[in-house]
Formats: sequence, structure tokens, C-alpha cells
Amino acid sequence: MPTAEIENLKEFRTQVREFADRLLIKDVGTFIRAIAFILLKNVIAAEDKGGSHPVKTGHARNNWQLSITVPKSSIIPFETELSDEQIENREESVLGTADVFATIWLVNNVNYIGFLENGTKKIKPFKMLAKALAATADEFPE
Repeated sequence: MPTAEIENLKEFRTQVREFADRLLIKDVGTFIRAIAFILLKNVIAAEDKGGSHPVKTGHARNNWQLSITVPKSSIIPFETELSDEQIENREESVLGTADVFATIWLVNNVNYIGFLENGTKKIKPFKMLAKALAATADEFPE
């Protein structure tokens, strides 16, 4: 992963933390969960709906998962493509009980997700996560 993307992520995290510090602790958890869901919504946005996620079978797109404290290691079985709403609703109960300052993980354990994100000699990089981070950061005022 290029250093510029890591620096942007660090800058994004710093900006989020500074903004969150200005809120009451009660609201921080709501704010952090809102960011997680917006990021999830942005990363699963399909190309044909204005996003950047390729959808051939829907398997990779269906496997974006949010979790608290420990990243999920499971792969959701291959099935009919889930809608954006179904994917988001699947994650909502997981984040509902989160400790305000617990780490929230967004993972995809499909073995080819790195090839979709970064590309190969034969396929262009889709940069779903990089674009989703940028789109999520753009949704919050300075």
C-alpha cells in the first residue's frame, strides 16, 4: 500500500478524533458508529450505482463486515447478491452494543479482495476502500 494512502488514513483518524473530542462522551459512540456505517455504505456502493465496487457475482461485495474489538475472520457463503440495506442491517446489531472507545473493524476476508482493491497486471485497481475513505471524509465538515 502506498505511503500516501496510509498518511491520508492517519490524517483522517486525527481529524475524526479532534472532532469527537469536541462532543459529549454520550454522543461520541453515536458519531463513531455513524462513521462506520457511512464508510460501509460507501465501500459497498456498486459501480452501476455511482460507487466503485465491482459486482460480478456479489460475493466480494457481500463480504464487507463490521465488528467490534476483534476483526471478523469469517467468509459469508456464496449466495444471491445482498442489497445495500441488507448488508447494512446485518451489521447494525453488531455495533449497537459497542463500548464508545472500542475499535471498529471493517474487513473483507474474500481471498481476492486485495486484487480488486489494488489491481494486478491484468485488471485495473478499483480502489473501493481508498475511494470510500475519501467519500466518508468529505461528508463531514471541518
